[in-house]
Amino acid sequence: MTHTDSSKHPSIADYSALESIETRIGSAALTQAATNAFSHLDTRNALHEAEKLNVSNKVQNDKPLWGVIASVKDSFHVPAMPRWHGSAAHPGAVSTTASVPVQRLVEAGAIILGKTTMPDFGLLASGVSSTFGVTRNPWDLSASPGGSSSGAGVAVATGATPFALGTDIAGSVRLPAAHCGITALKPTQGALAYAPASTWRSAGPMARTVRETRKLFQVVAIPDPSDQLSREIPRLNQERPRSLRGVNIGVMEHPGYGPRADSTTAQLFRNATDLFADQGAHLTAVLPNLHDTDFEALNRCLMVRCIAELEGCPAERRDSLLEEIRIWAAPGRDLSAVDYFRDFEHLSTVSARISAQFASYDLIVSPVMGVHRFPATDFGPDTTAPLLYHANFTAWFNQTGQPALSLPMGLSSEGHPVGLQLAGPHGSDFALLEFAETVEELLALTLEYPDATKLQPQHFSS
Repeated sequence: MTHTDSSKHPSIADYSALESIETRIGSAALTQAATNAFSHLDTRNALHEAEKLNVSNKVQNDKPLWGVIASVKDSFHVPAMPRWHGSAAHPGAVSTTASVPVQRLVEAGAIILGKTTMPDFGLLASGVSSTFGVTRNPWDLSASPGGSSSGAGVAVATGATPFALGTDIAGSVRLPAAHCGITALKPTQGALAYAPASTWRSAGPMARTVRETRKLFQVVAIPDPSDQLSREIPRLNQERPRSLRGVNIGVMEHPGYGPRADSTTAQLFRNATDLFADQGAHLTAVLPNLHDTDFEALNRCLMVRCIAELEGCPAERRDSLLEEIRIWAAPGRDLSAVDYFRDFEHLSTVSARISAQFASYDLIVSPVMGVHRFPATDFGPDTTAPLLYHANFTAWFNQTGQPALSLPMGLSSEGHPVGLQLAGPHGSDFALLEFAETVEELLALTLEYPDATKLQPQHFSS
């Protein structure tokens, strides 16, 4: 398996933006036919942009993503492309402006091929949407690609777009990265400017390798006044030595509530932590002691968020919201502002406790999720549980604001990817990426990514 290496600018002698985009368009069409990964493909504009690059006959050295093909999640605004935010409750209005992360991509020379699918309002950790239908995992078309950056994970896994931007409010770039065998970073809160500002939601880069993910992060991690929480993330003066010797690692086998690691995930996680110990890392078990009551506070806040967005949709379209989400969110209508404030304060208190507990560690490692596979048509591994209950390993790093990254740690016996989560202190994003690259090299996986030409086309309906 050969990973795309985007670490160096191509030379005009061995690179044609037009040839590249034509190849990617073909791959995207095949990926779409089999997995339903794209909410919108703009092949005409992508070809036009590639032609302009070719005519210039000059690699722009000040544009680190010159001619690179990228996709962005349907949550972002891209000029001249429709935005549904995953839901038929929205009218799919065509955007006239670009979200800041999209601006950064274009400024760096990237060509945006299209937008990728997501579930309604980003409130499922699966790929089911009222407007797009079901998005499928290219490793196994009967399996979920995770969510909510569902199509983004698929597009990178098949190579339709080597780079993708997703968003993450409870694990939404890390979960699909784990399901699809790629890498994704939920950065320190504020590292990627994204208006309106949020203390929970982040934009996040997604690519096959840590090196490629870092390259994308470097491009988009620039503060912007439109996001009052945006901040400069310290860059490393030099590359960290590629060693885990002496590194203090907290090992989180379970956060305290929610699904535990299934046997496949648990074994691969033990293999990884044993490898870290062999490299001289100091491993200590950590248990955040999170409880169902903590999740319930988070769950209620997300219900209120859902109701608020739904109320902003045209009245005649609100019943189009995915029924399961509408039923789940309904109790949010009965919550008062006082209830919401109390839950928000509870989450702040829990987050402060977790942050203090993790403060003495260079890294926290855990599985990305306990259950590594579930059906594409389901909303999670347990259809009787609340919608985001199985995001128990990931959601709390959104609350603490720490950077957290997913990368593959192996495959199940059936060939399904399984993800490892690494989290670091606030502002340590570049150091975390260095650690992750070290881990990636130690794991030394050879992943044969799905070939879009061999995927079986499906019939999709919303």
